Amino acid sequence: MNLQSATDTTSGGALVPATPNASPLGPFGQAAPAQTMEQLHSALGGRWKWVITSGLVLGLCGAFVGWRNGKPQYKSEGMIRLSYASPALLPQGNDGQNTSMDAFAAFIQSQQQILASRRLLDMALKTTDWKVTGRGAGADVIRDFSEQMKIEGKASTEYLRISYIDADPNLAAAAVRAIISAYTQDYQNRDTNDQQQRLTALESKKIELQDRLEKLRVRIAALAQEVGTSNVAMLHQAAMQRMTKFQSALGDVQLALTMAKNQRANDVSDTQIAMLDPVMRGYVMDQERLETQLQQLRLRGYGEDHKQVIEVRSLIDAAKERAARYGDNYRLLRAAIGPTQSNPKDGGLPVTGLSLEALQADAAGVQRLYDEAKAEMSALSAKGVEMENLNSEAKKISDQLGEIDRRFQLLQMEMGVASRLSIISNGEAPVSPFKDQRMKLAGMGGLAGLLLPAGLLVGWSRLRPQYRYAHDATHGGQSGTLLGILPNLPANMNDPQKAADASQAVHQIRVMLQLSRPSSTHPVWLLTSAAPGEGKTSLTLALGLSFSASGCKTLLIDADLVGQKLSRGLEVDTTGGGLYQAMQHGRLNGSVMATSHANLSILSTGQADARHAFTLSQEAIVKVLADARKQYDVVLVDSGPILGSVEAAMLAPKVDGVIMTIARQQQRPMVERAKAYLQSIGAKIEGMVFNKAESTDFYRSGQGPSVRSFSANLAAPRTDAAAKQYQRFGSLVDSVASMLPATDTAPAGDKSADN
Repeated sequence: MNLQSATDTTSGGALVPATPNASPLGPFGQAAPAQTMEQLHSALGGRWKWVITSGLVLGLCGAFVGWRNGKPQYKSEGMIRLSYASPALLPQGNDGQNTSMDAFAAFIQSQQQILASRRLLDMALKTTDWKVTGRGAGADVIRDFSEQMKIEGKASTEYLRISYIDADPNLAAAAVRAIISAYTQDYQNRDTNDQQQRLTALESKKIELQDRLEKLRVRIAALAQEVGTSNVAMLHQAAMQRMTKFQSALGDVQLALTMAKNQRANDVSDTQIAMLDPVMRGYVMDQERLETQLQQLRLRGYGEDHKQVIEVRSLIDAAKERAARYGDNYRLLRAAIGPTQSNPKDGGLPVTGLSLEALQADAAGVQRLYDEAKAEMSALSAKGVEMENLNSEAKKISDQLGEIDRRFQLLQMEMGVASRLSIISNGEAPVSPFKDQRMKLAGMGGLAGLLLPAGLLVGWSRLRPQYRYAHDATHGGQSGTLLGILPNLPANMNDPQKAADASQAVHQIRVMLQLSRPSSTHPVWLLTSAAPGEGKTSLTLALGLSFSASGCKTLLIDADLVGQKLSRGLEVDTTGGGLYQAMQHGRLNGSVMATSHANLSILSTGQADARHAFTLSQEAIVKVLADARKQYDVVLVDSGPILGSVEAAMLAPKVDGVIMTIARQQQRPMVERAKAYLQSIGAKIEGMVFNKAESTDFYRSGQGPSVRSFSANLAAPRTDAAAKQYQRFGSLVDSVASMLPATDTAPAGDKSADN
């Protein structure tokens, strides 16, 4: 009998395979983050009514609390003006002011700081405007006053805005009036003190400048008396002319003396002529400048053939030729006319025909006269500079005294007019709220109360990541198909309807498996779990009973060499061999034993224990499974937990699919690690079975309502020996076995099931 023909034996509604979740596992086997709605659905499963009811109640409470706490805020504003124009009384640096008020922005900023200072707050709390509110002047009041008050001043303006926010509009207005009143009083006191200090500073400065001016005038008079006139510049000019005359005469005497020493005028060199003659001195200086320029060109690396070097050399030659020509003419002229008849004291040339000794005496006399004229000029120059400085300083002080008198008059006029401070607005009680957050806070409180129950449940579910409902097996990033749900059955099954429900669930799982495979294949499925006690052995036997009842020749393989629950539960005689012995031969080889149920055989663990699990060969397992495919329609392998079983890890990649059982209250991380491990070794997860589900979850999944009611014509459960032997496997296997017809059993003495 093939698998496809057996699918019509199940009663109940239509079966629709669940769609596997497309979200893969993340790195290291960690599940990808679940969607918010999936997490919410998983956490709130079965509690929606409670969540909605409690959320509505808490939402109303939160909205009420938010409305009560959201008091409307009123804002009162006042404005003062500080005039820009204010006369400066002293030059900058004398009284700390600037005549153009460039620091007006800094002045406004300083007034803002004064308005917000603790000293002014204390003054404001002592005014009558604040006292009538009855709020007092304690530390808490001062703190609240400072927090609610705001001082604003825009750049390049004369205005300061004072605002205060409070739930009481009258109190907000009183606060603004109190702070303006305190500032006005403080400003007037400071303004009066400042004006008095400035008047005192003006008087002191005026006395100081008058004293300095008197001393300067005395010094000027003494200096004029010393030189004989107050016009020192005229005397200085006359002394300079005499010094120039004696300097020219000294040059002539020195030239005559040189010529007398050399006997001939031609013996005078160009350098000596340059010392006496300004024209020759200019020629020599031009020559020296050109030679310096030539030297610089050579230092820069220019060669002698360079254009600029050649040009400078030609200019030097021309300068030398010009100086030589002028020197020759000068010597010829001096030789022709000789020294002139002149008196040295008049600044002329020495007398002609004087001896060398007379020329030397004249030169000394002219030198003495020149030195005397130079000293006189220097003395007059110093006195002239001193006289000029004294007059300049006296004029400056006179100007300062005039400015002080003018500013003194301005200050007196300012004291007689209104102050720079003027109050534009003194603070009025606002009519409408500045800010009303009652609706906002009520909405936030209502939303918080509405979501609080759901949030608590979601948080609790994340703190305790356990499976609670069947849909948890596929939601939130889980992988694989949910093959079916098994109810949580009592230890002593005495309810026929529950037994029928459990039996129906197993048959539905069997049909899901049959639909997943073509009819021509003989599938081999491995049943495992993440941890012991999740019902995999009971599910293996129950599915074996269901497959065999549908006409499929079914083989159960007990591959749990440690637990051996399937072999021990069926009380199979292992002396004749089992899985371990079949692996040694590479085929079943007569190791399979029949059960009391028709079409159902078992390959026990055989003569093996936990130690033999470490000696299993993968090649031998493949051969045994291949032999089993040839002889049976369906092969179900019961193994240990995948995370702790060597046998399960070796078999999982070699079977057609792995069926995982997940018990209610199992930890999610452990199941995810098990799935990740199966994927890492190349195993295919055929699907998952959710075990020990609550009755409400079982029926909510859609499987419960599809079960036909057996209560009307339900026959009594089987109590024969064939059915009783399955009771030791628990209520699930017992329910499946007891609900099967008695004709499905085989003679008890049929032990061998090999072909």
